[in-house]
Amino acid sequence: MRAHLTSVMDYLLFRTEEMAMEQARRALATTRQRYGGGAHA
Repeated sequence: MRAHLTSVMDYLLFRTEEMAMEQARRALATTRQRYGGGAHA
C-alpha cells in the first residue's frame, strides 16, 4: 500500500510540474507575442 501511495504521489508531483511548465511556456509565448519578440534567442 505504501508503494502504491508513493507511486501516486510521484505521479501527481510530476503532472503538477508538467502543467506548471506548460503554463509558463504559454505565458512566455504570450508575452513575446505582445512585445513583438517572436524570434527565438
